[in-house]
Amino acid sequence: MEATKVDGEAPVEAPAQEKVILFDASKRETHHAGSGFKKLYRRLRANHKVATNKDEIGSIDFENVGVMVFGCPREKFSKSEFDRLQEFMAKGGSILFFSGEGGENSTGTNFSYLTEELGISLNSDCVVRTVYHKYTHPKEALISSGVLSRKLVRAKDLLSKKGSAASEDAPSPSRAYEAKSDRKETGGITFVYPHGCTLNVAKPAVPLLSSGHVAYPLNRPVLAVSKKEGKEAGKIAVLGSAELFSDDWLLKEDNNKQYSHAEKLHLFIEDVLAESKVSKNKLDAIAVSKGPGSYTGLRIGVSAAKGLCFALEIPLISIPTLEALACQVKNTDGIIVPMLDARRLEVYSAVFSKDKFQIRDTRAEVLNDHSFANYLNENNIYFIGNGVEKFKPICKHNNAIFMDQNLPSSNEMGILAENKYQNNEFEDVAYFEPYYLKDFIAG
Repeated sequence: MEATKVDGEAPVEAPAQEKVILFDASKRETHHAGSGFKKLYRRLRANHKVATNKDEIGSIDFENVGVMVFGCPREKFSKSEFDRLQEFMAKGGSILFFSGEGGENSTGTNFSYLTEELGISLNSDCVVRTVYHKYTHPKEALISSGVLSRKLVRAKDLLSKKGSAASEDAPSPSRAYEAKSDRKETGGITFVYPHGCTLNVAKPAVPLLSSGHVAYPLNRPVLAVSKKEGKEAGKIAVLGSAELFSDDWLLKEDNNKQYSHAEKLHLFIEDVLAESKVSKNKLDAIAVSKGPGSYTGLRIGVSAAKGLCFALEIPLISIPTLEALACQVKNTDGIIVPMLDARRLEVYSAVFSKDKFQIRDTRAEVLNDHSFANYLNENNIYFIGNGVEKFKPICKHNNAIFMDQNLPSSNEMGILAENKYQNNEFEDVAYFEPYYLKDFIAG
């Protein structure tokens, strides 16, 4: 750090230059900034300097690199490359290394040459959950008892602004694995561990996450950290699953705990704009699904849309949720009844003609075996939406056609929004409210 002298004053130290988080792409990594880690890269870029390396390790200028990320490399490292990485760590640089199921036997790399002397090695296995829970693939293991360090719990609480009264001392593995204390010891952290191997950990390395007592192999480390000798030396962290932070899994469970429901929506918006290469200033209007639907979902969605409209000074367009759902039915020979779950035996529903014109008002109604009987006796009816699951068991009419796997989508909203935009059908941004249909009752 250089000292800057101001006339008449003592020298003032200039702030240190921020180090770069460097994602490697020179070893045929399965995950890197251009594929697999796109979302992770963009999120880091919001608050840090990030870059991608495609050159040989030996040619990297590590002077301004703080962290080197290897996303499951599939090529071997040379002795000279290991020497460069060890030199990098000795000077304070840190390494984050990701692997995958099968460990090095599956990927063909030899990175354990570097990690084994620091107490970490990869096993040639895969964590599986033998009992189905939430995720159908056995290699996508939901782990709720795998945190071995209370420091992780403390960090999670700080990020989510909930605070924590837990001690910073790491519990022993045996205590962490006790079922009766899972929630206490892990702070309620649940994560999905997809397609990943386990680790062998010995001193000076410290395990931070494990496979828990439900997934197999039982209670095996999956994340560990170690440090080279020397006061200025950096650290190395090894995680057995690159998929855990991949684009498909980053926002599942607590894999990315710091983002709340409302915050995720804005991140998704940023992702869509980035992938489309469109800046916010180029937007002409914002379209939002107006309801009916989940109270919380509607409030968050409408609030986000109104906030963008205010900031960008552009119009707001509202699209009836059931109309957008009805538009998913193509080339029908009958009428369409979109329905969304409204709890118990109640659904939100409307009736549309085959040309997508609404021919019956939107209602919150309790289903029975006579529901829509007058329409069913005269037409084929396409029932679509997650409310169909409630109606399907009680409706045995031959004219009923069920499409129960469909949910409202922005794909259909686009055409409807474009038509409203051309006709200048805009909402009052200040006073627009979601269409709840039913009165909101707290609790």
